Amino acid sequence: MVVLTVYHDGQFWTGVAERTEDGALKAVRTVFGCEPTERDILAFAHRAIGEALDAVTESVEAPKLPVSPMNPKRRQREIRREIAAAQAPSTKAQAALQREREARGAERKKTAKLLREEIKERKRLLLQAKKKEKHRGH
Repeated sequence: MVVLTVYHDGQFWTGVAERTEDGALKAVRTVFGCEPTERDILAFAHRAIGEALDAVTESVEAPKLPVSPMNPKRRQREIRREIAAAQAPSTKAQAALQREREARGAERKKTAKLLREEIKERKRLLLQAKKKEKHRGH
């Protein structure tokens, strides 16, 4: 049985193909770089199934996974949690852009507050001047 996994390791898209035969595990890894298309993934899968895994001479003992039936609803919840966790920015560049956007928002709030305070002060001074004008007694 061959298992193909494609994931983002924080910098690049990576594909790993694993095959278990007679208790021995063989694996092949490739780095796609940018986000792979379906064609790239299929080509990797065909290459991994066909020749790449056969070329691997070393194999390790396959780990024995505990077989426990899992409730389908629980499995669905876990998948949803994993997907939600993966919704975070996928690259360091996106995270940096998010921090920059937040900093600009905070700066914009500060300048807007200062402007509001200036307008309030101007209005207060105008009202004081009007009151003085009324008390002059024309």
